[in-house]
This record gives sequence, C-alpha cells and structure tokens, in this order.
Amino acid sequence: MSAPASTVNLVRIVYGAETPPVDDLAENLHEATKLNSSLSALELRGAALLERHEELRRSSMRSVKQADGWNPVELPPPGPLPAELEHVLRSRRSVGRFGSQALGVEQLATMLWAAYGVNEPAPADGPPWPDLRTVPSGGALYPLELYVFALDVHGLEPGVYHYDPRRHRLDELRRADLGETMQRVLTAPELAESAAAIVAITGVFWRSRFKYGLRGYRFTLLEAGHVAQNLLLAGTALELAACPCGGFFERRLDPLLEVDGVEESTLYLVLVGGAP
Repeated sequence: MSAPASTVNLVRIVYGAETPPVDDLAENLHEATKLNSSLSALELRGAALLERHEELRRSSMRSVKQADGWNPVELPPPGPLPAELEHVLRSRRSVGRFGSQALGVEQLATMLWAAYGVNEPAPADGPPWPDLRTVPSGGALYPLELYVFALDVHGLEPGVYHYDPRRHRLDELRRADLGETMQRVLTAPELAESAAAIVAITGVFWRSRFKYGLRGYRFTLLEAGHVAQNLLLAGTALELAACPCGGFFERRLDPLLEVDGVEESTLYLVLVGGAP
C-alpha cells in the first residue's frame, strides 16, 4: 500500500525527497540506543563490573563535579512550595517575557533543590548506597550537572555558578555580567533580555554510559527532562515565571561553563524570572 499523497508531500518538504535518507542522523541515533538482546552482554559490561568491585560502586556514587579554584557560596535551605500539585499542574505556562523584579536567592535555592537536590541522604554505615535525589535516575548514577547564570538574583553576584546537590551550595566559576552574552547564545535572544537567571542542565555522559552503553545516552536525555519539569513546577509554585529552552548554540554556551562539549555538554536550559 502506498503512502497517502499528503504524507508524501510532507516527507518531501522535510527531506527534499519522497523517503528519508538511509543515513539519517536522527534515525541512526535512535537505532543505536535501542536495546538489542544479542549485544546486551557487551553493552552492559559495566553493570557486571559494578557487581564485582565495591570501590567502583563507591566511585559511581560520587556523581557531582568538584574543582579546585571554585569559590563555595552557601545557599539557604530549600523553602516550602506553597501550592497543591493540581494547582501547579493547571497553572504552569511557558512565558517569553519576565517581570522586572529580581529573583531572590531563597527562591533560587528552593528551585535548585526541587530540580536535582538530595531528598534521602545515604546512611553513614552499611553497604555503599547513593544519596537519592528528587528525580529518577537510571541506576542512581545521576549523570547531570546544573549551572546557574545569575543575571539578576538578589543576594548573589552576577556570574556563573555550579550547583552542588550533595552540599546544597553553589560554586562560583566566575563573576561577570553575562546578560548580552546570553542573548547571543540563544536562538531567540529576547528570552534572555528580562530573565533573572538561566539554569543550564548538562550531561556527563560516561556516568551513565559506562554501565548502560549507548542506552545510557538516552537515559541521560530522559533525566534532563525530569529535572527541567521539576524546575518549571517549582517556579510555578513560587509564583515565578519560567520557560524551558532548547534553542541555543552549544559551541557558544559550553565554553561559558568550562565544559568540552563531548565528555560533558549542555542539554537543556530553563529561564526564570519574576511574573510579568
């Protein structure tokens, strides 16, 4: 049975031909990350190593970046989210403009904890066990990192910060006024004109891939979605405006975070500000 003419026309518009190219990159990516029973032992050899080596298990549980030269900035404890879940779900909207008021560091701290914070610390004694966080993670490997571009945050100097969820603190990468720089990073620069902060979610892919092979790349992307949704819902509960953003130039953004774009690269942005 041949495809309907309308479908053929749409395919031709997208691909310039009646059928997608055989080497379509998006299709190849999806195929490469599918589970295959004949290759599962090879792809999942990291899982077997974890079972045999306690030190490797302990190492896999220290899933947060730390670097010499980063200045720690203590955050206030996360505050309550004063809204019922149903109200938050019904109220959440993506906005393109923000109000002129600054974001409070207390609000930022609450949003970061809701996004990727620790909600059940590992017991001090007993077998190796990771700190559990506010989102599900394949194998509790937590392959993501969160960074904050503080543009107008009351109680925080403008600059670039890294969020340490195990200590619930920010580490200052550098101080700088990056408002105009962030506009050049986005495909829709007007989004950054009035935002008070931009949270960047990056993936450290080998944290997941060493155990799950190519499937780990898909797990990392899924986890970024969990984190972004938590940010958006927490912002709504705090009566802030927030907007998810996938339109950005990685080769401009990754250097601002001092990541190489290969071992670690930006996956998702969430812009936050006052309600318009």
